[in-house]
Amino acid sequence: MNTNVTSPNTERLRSIFLELCRIPSPSGDERPVAEYIRSRVGAAGVAIIEDQAGEALNGTCGNLHLRIDHTADVTAEPLFLAAHMDTVPPDPKQGAVPVLLDGDRVHTDGGSVLGGDDKLGIAAALELVLSVVEDGRSLPRSLDVVFTVQEERGAKGAAYFDAALVRAAQGFVLDGEGPVGSVITKAPAKYRYSIDVRGRRSHAAVDPDSGRNAVAAAGEIAARVPLGRPTQNSTANVGSISGGGPSNIVPDTAQLVGEIRSFDPSEIAHLQGQIQTVAEEVAAAREVSAQVTWEHLYDGYEIAPNEPCLALFSRHCKNSGREPQLMSSLGGGDANAFNNKGLRSIVFGLGMHNIHSRDEYALLSELETATELLTQIVFSTDP
Repeated sequence: MNTNVTSPNTERLRSIFLELCRIPSPSGDERPVAEYIRSRVGAAGVAIIEDQAGEALNGTCGNLHLRIDHTADVTAEPLFLAAHMDTVPPDPKQGAVPVLLDGDRVHTDGGSVLGGDDKLGIAAALELVLSVVEDGRSLPRSLDVVFTVQEERGAKGAAYFDAALVRAAQGFVLDGEGPVGSVITKAPAKYRYSIDVRGRRSHAAVDPDSGRNAVAAAGEIAARVPLGRPTQNSTANVGSISGGGPSNIVPDTAQLVGEIRSFDPSEIAHLQGQIQTVAEEVAAAREVSAQVTWEHLYDGYEIAPNEPCLALFSRHCKNSGREPQLMSSLGGGDANAFNNKGLRSIVFGLGMHNIHSRDEYALLSELETATELLTQIVFSTDP
């Protein structure tokens, strides 16, 4: 067997990806995917550590961490890889995700997300690990691999993860929706907010005038807070309004939940001020109370071209005949948490399509090409 080739085992890679996609794994219920990962690498004698994130975050599973020491005589700088185990809804309530394969294209029947975000990343990471522990490929560097939970809830698993467990100071978060040869080098800070509205309950027919409608107040707040793209550096959204009850009762409680993101900290502060002002003005006009609560999910980051992870990526893209595409994104995720813990990392493009929707699909050829590029990087002797 040639243990120095840089191409992945495409048959195994495809099989892993399809098997992973069939496993439902909404945020907070990642245990089945964790057990799949254990079954694939544990059989080869790789030790997997699970932390207490599941208990701390009220989920079924913690973050998984494994390490493979270098097996080659020549050693390069350690690297880490990360991918998240959770997906967004909708997932099937029971049974497997209905995964369909049309030639190169993998998708569902339209009743569920595929989960390529981020099972593409898990598959690529597992293929690299198995190429060492099953195929005997020589690894010139130590490699830490982290599989996180609850990324889709604001990178909560990565925020909980103990960065001191990782030897490497640089790495790749395998979670990029961009094309193969692209990386995200800049992402914003993210804050989630909730506004709890308290009004006055009354009978909607007998005594409507004494009531103070909390649902109507929440609706007015939602209509007036910043939405969409307030500036080129920021986004804002209202995700839900809940509350109320029977139609014959003026409701006295409601809650609005939203988020803001920005590359610019001063714009975060400005948007927070706008939302607070709207809540206060509506509350005063409608004679209700409106309490705004903020949750800081993560800070932003920016990776400079000369930082090792980006320099390594760019060099190998060019070696393979690609011009590296350096992207910024107003999205965010685990890379935010890792970078702000000192684990400098970029988000590696895997070619995801229509993520977070029932129309999501993946191309196996793109997964293979992305994994080949990642393999060339990891198994190189570059610093």
